[in-house]
Amino acid sequence: MTPRSICLILALLSPGLGEAQQHPTDKGSVLVGGTANLSHFRDKGNDASSTSLTLNPRVGYFVVPGLALTANLQLIFASSEDASTHAYGVGPGVTYYFRHRSVLLNPYLAVRTLYYRETSHLDGFPDRTSEQFAWSGAGGVSLFVARNVAILGELYYQHFHVTASVQDASSSNSAEEYGFQFGISAFVF
Repeated sequence: MTPRSICLILALLSPGLGEAQQHPTDKGSVLVGGTANLSHFRDKGNDASSTSLTLNPRVGYFVVPGLALTANLQLIFASSEDASTHAYGVGPGVTYYFRHRSVLLNPYLAVRTLYYRETSHLDGFPDRTSEQFAWSGAGGVSLFVARNVAILGELYYQHFHVTASVQDASSSNSAEEYGFQFGISAFVF
């Protein structure tokens, strides 16, 4: 065997050597990740406090470069001295990554919808169950710390339409939430 044929065989057997490097947000890539929010509220004057944890896992598939269709889940756990709330939401979304010249930094915009089921417990009262429909918009930045792993920071706005029922009575209301959250994503391509 000649040195030239050895190099050709190694080049053919090496995965990805003959392929152009793909961007993490190219068509066919898969996104797995999410964000989290942990907060603690303390009312000093009334000696009351509450803690909440929100987890937002998501998975997406890039249908065209930069545009991912996503499946979103939201889990909420909140508690105070005499009350607790547990909720889960699931729904579709769309995320668009602006392809920045640097592979390290990719700004994005996202729109998500969720259907929620929530149960609240307050000591001395019957449990309250509510169903909610929410939509949210977010703008953020993915900072790639490895070829396929990014740290996320995003500003978000979420609007809820709530229908609650306690025993035989029901009521409706709207609410909104906005804030900043962090997360991590892995891109499989």
